Amino acid sequence: SKKVPEQARDLLRRCLRQGRTVLIVDGLDEAAECRLYMETTLDGLARRGTQQLVVSTRELSFEDSCNQGRLQAFKRMVVQPLTDALVRKVVEARIGDLKAQDAFLEQLKVVATSAAEFKENPYMLCLAIAVFKQRGEIPTRGRELYSLSVGNCCSRSVSRARESVGLEPTKVISMCEQFLGCLAYVCHVKKKQR
Repeated sequence: SKKVPEQARDLLRRCLRQGRTVLIVDGLDEAAECRLYMETTLDGLARRGTQQLVVSTRELSFEDSCNQGRLQAFKRMVVQPLTDALVRKVVEARIGDLKAQDAFLEQLKVVATSAAEFKENPYMLCLAIAVFKQRGEIPTRGRELYSLSVGNCCSRSVSRARESVGLEPTKVISMCEQFLGCLAYVCHVKKKQR
């Protein structure tokens, strides 16, 4: 908050008081040990009715929260899988070359027979496109897609901060991948233990 100018904070406070904002919380189910606190806070905001709220979470997490008396003021909506037409639009917007678009869509058709989420889930589709642009092929398993995506993300971060780090880029990438892998594991395990 120290980096946000006071004028901007005042404007945000006024907008919040006047109900002129939309609070969007994406991936509530991934909040790990903060989830209960966040759900309680969101419940309070929903009961006051002065704030526009949009919250995304997995269906089972939503049902679990409702069964425990939380998030009951929220209306359940289910996001439908992407249609073929929407998939094509996303691919056209992210891959400029027509031949590359066709190659991606052909690979996606094959991969989606065993991993439908690559085609139905917008996030997975965007990860698959990013990996395809880097490697020219789509991984066939979600684990591999995530691993390659983390590697791409780390590589971009390292290339931007190369001078200030003072370590070999490959060493930094390896450290980033290990850290993110541990973080993902811990979050996944904590989520399953609830």
